[in-house]
Amino acid sequence: MRLLGKQMDIEKKYSEATSNLAKFQAENGALDQEKRNLEEYLKQSVVIEKKHKQEISRLSDMLENYSDHNTILKSNVKSLTADLASRNEDIKEMTKKMNSYGKNFQEFCKDLEVQIEQMKIAAHERELVLEEVEAQKNLKDYLNSSMS
Repeated sequence: MRLLGKQMDIEKKYSEATSNLAKFQAENGALDQEKRNLEEYLKQSVVIEKKHKQEISRLSDMLENYSDHNTILKSNVKSLTADLASRNEDIKEMTKKMNSYGKNFQEFCKDLEVQIEQMKIAAHERELVLEEVEAQKNLKDYLNSSMS
C-alpha cells in the first residue's frame, strides 16, 4: 500500500507538474506573444522616431532658410528705405531748384515784358520822330516851292 500511495503521490505530483507545465507554457506563450508585440511596437516606434527626426530636420532647415530669407529681406528693406530717403532728399533739392528756376524765369519774363514795352515806346517815339522829320521835310519842300 505504501507503494501504491507513493505511486499516487507521484502521479498526483506528475499531474500537478504537468498542469503547472501547461500553465507555464501557456504563460510563456502569452509572454512570447507579448514580447513579439513589444518588439513590433519598438520597431514601429523606431520607424516613427526616425520619421519624426527627419521631419524635425526638414523643419529646422526650413526655419533656417526662412531666417536667412528674413535677414536678407530686412537688409533689402533697410537698403530700399535708405535709397528712398536719399531719393526724397534729391527730389526736395530738385524741387527747390525748380522753384528757384521758376522764380528766376518769372523775373526774366517780367524784365522781358518791360524791355518789350520799352522797345514799343522807343519804336513809337522813332515813328513820331520820323513823322516829324517827314513833316519838316514836307514843310521845307513846300516853303522852297512856294518861294520859287
